[in-house]
Amino acid sequence: MTAAVRALPDGPPRILGLVGASGSGKTELACRLIEKLAAGGVRVAFVKHTHHPLNDDRHRGDTARALDAGATTAWLISGDEAVKFVATAETGHRTAKPDPFEIDADVVIVEGARDDDRWPRLRVETMKADDRAGEVDGVVDARASQSRLSRLSSDDLESILRFFEVRS
Repeated sequence: MTAAVRALPDGPPRILGLVGASGSGKTELACRLIEKLAAGGVRVAFVKHTHHPLNDDRHRGDTARALDAGATTAWLISGDEAVKFVATAETGHRTAKPDPFEIDADVVIVEGARDDDRWPRLRVETMKADDRAGEVDGVVDARASQSRLSRLSSDDLESILRFFEVRS
């Protein structure tokens, strides 16, 4: 179990925000974090913001992946509407949009909601094949020297959890 997992406080859930472009790997990272936290006995909920129509099928899409990874609940949100999924039910339950701080969990991983600054957020980035100009050995970021942003590897789950622990 990680130090960040052991340090989770009692009280409202810790919120971990993941933002980024479609296909950047947000859900993949969320599911890996869910697996790690759930294996340590942490109750994790997953909240997915979407611009697509809501569906009630527990076995479809990113909410199904999060439940399969060990999330206790998964929420699909579009506008002010939501569908709540639990692992033991075949279909979701339509409900009002939840406040992540009121979800019954130790940790809530929120995917999307890039404009909500009530919790720390990590931007997940990948280089897509069509973005590359041949093979490169490094990346130059003109903003790097002016930025306070942390740079973390998506393979380093411990550092990602510490990032959220420090900022919660």
